[in-house]
Amino acid sequence: MSLITLIAFFVILIMLGIIDVIVEIKKIDVQKRHVGEFCKECCDLNKALSNNTDPVVSISYILKHYQAISDIIGESLYKSPVLELGSAISYQNPVDPKLFVRVMTEQVEFEGLMARKLKKLKLQFFNPFILLYRGVELVMMITFGYIIQKFNPKFNSDNSIIWKVINTLLTIGGSIASILAYVKA
Repeated sequence: MSLITLIAFFVILIMLGIIDVIVEIKKIDVQKRHVGEFCKECCDLNKALSNNTDPVVSISYILKHYQAISDIIGESLYKSPVLELGSAISYQNPVDPKLFVRVMTEQVEFEGLMARKLKKLKLQFFNPFILLYRGVELVMMITFGYIIQKFNPKFNSDNSIIWKVINTLLTIGGSIASILAYVKA
């Protein structure tokens, strides 16, 4: 293996890592936009209910999107105001005005969490080892992730410790093997 091939290999993996970081940043921006639009509709619904005006547009939007927003925010069993709001509307139960405040509180917490996550992601641009790891992880996800998701539809590479260990070992082992192959040649 020539030096140019070795350098090209690492540069390609680092570029894939950069692409993965950019995709993750865009995904966070889209999620923040969706949560913001949902909370705006919640405010509109609250105003419509307090002013006795027609809330059909807000209600239809909330009913369409409340489950997806709940998944994005990551609501738990004991803290789920978005699901409570959507359930109350879908079963035509009266909506407690305090529920709107709880939804807004969830939005604030989500915005803070995403701001911290964005800051960490942007710092990853300056660490070539993390970019190399993310590049290997992206290649692994493309090659093996699809097959794993066919057998286990709930597979999430971000939450799998075994997946991270395997990617770390492949990154370190592949890097050392590539360098040793160059040194031996």
